[in-house]
Order: sequence, then C-alpha cells, then structure tokens
Amino acid sequence: MGVKQELLDGRARVSAIAYRTELEDLQVTSWGGASFVVGNAAELTVQGLELEGQLMLTEVLEVGGSFSYLDHEFASYPSAGCSAVESGTGTCPNSAGPGTKDLSGERGAFAPEYSAAVYLDYTYSFDKFELNAHIDFNYKDEMFLDGDLDPNALQDSYVKVDARLGLSTVDGTWDLLLYGRNLTDEVTYTASVDAPLSSGVYAGWIEEPRIVGVQGRYN
Repeated sequence: MGVKQELLDGRARVSAIAYRTELEDLQVTSWGGASFVVGNAAELTVQGLELEGQLMLTEVLEVGGSFSYLDHEFASYPSAGCSAVESGTGTCPNSAGPGTKDLSGERGAFAPEYSAAVYLDYTYSFDKFELNAHIDFNYKDEMFLDGDLDPNALQDSYVKVDARLGLSTVDGTWDLLLYGRNLTDEVTYTASVDAPLSSGVYAGWIEEPRIVGVQGRYN
C-alpha cells in the first residue's frame, strides 16, 4: 500500500509505502564450515515501511532523503545450520538433527532494521558552463552477514559519505568531475562465512575503501 504526492507547486515530492509478505517453506542454505546445510524455514514474515522525499529549497539547491524500516523474522525455523564455532565447541543444539539449531523468532541475515539516506544537490549555470556539487550520507543498521547468525559475522551499523564536484559545458562538449566514495573509509563487507574446516576463522568479501578520483570527457 503506497502513496505519492507533489507539494508546494511541484517543488516537493513525497512517497510512502507499507508492505507485508508471508512466505512458507522457504528454502535457506547456510555454510557450516565443512558443508552446506539446506533447510526449509516453515514461515518467514517480512514487513516494513519506506519513506522518500525531495525538496527544491531554491532554484539551484535540492535536498532529499529516504528512510526504511524492515521487520524480517523467521516465524518458524527449527532446522537452521549451526556455525563452525558451535559445531567445533560442541554447543550446537542439534534441534532438528545433527548440525542444526532453532532460529524461530530471529531476524534473518542481510536484513538491517533501519536504513536511511540524505543528499544535497547544487546546480548553477553561468555563461556557457554548469557547476554541480552533490553529497550523499548513507546509513545502514547492523546486520548479520551469514545465514547461521554467527555473532562474529555481525556487521556494525555505519554511515558512508559520497561526494562529487563537476564542471561541464552547457552544449555537452566536455565535462570534468572530481569524486569521492566512502570518504569516511568505513570497513564493510558484502558477506562473511566460516573458513573451510577452520573453526574460528572467517572469510569475508570486503567492499571498496575510500576512493577518490578525477574523470573527464570530451565530445
């Protein structure tokens, strides 16, 4: 269920959406350090709220942002795979067979509860040129990076900042751009898993660090 609306004679736009999804017999695969464990979560409930808006403060300055709330919960999942640490230390509950534990009522992996973003965009035209400056602030709440919800694979919440400053000709002959991504140099990962046959050792896929560059184009 959603709504979109323009306000202030078109200078502002807002949108909102609320949703709920219920899944039964969802197949979930997790890595236990030596083998994959494939199981069916009896029920997964995903519901949330998303808000977004933009506002032209002046003819050259725009501000905008978004906010997301995500409630992601296994209603029943007694056969989830244990982590390599649990298996190696003998603390795996074996709730539905060897190497399994019950994650009913727990939040799934890659599901931050809160996410938000804010941006400022400035564009000014003069003579035959156009100047543009843009900055983004992106927040993501903590989340697990492995399906077995290993506490060692929990990524903390973070804020990343991206920015760019560009100069271009109005007729499109050339443009020059100075840009920076992840300016706060946050260390984040796309995923993390138990290293094969090495309890307590993890492999992770790291996202890009601070990147600063210059880009140009000529037609």
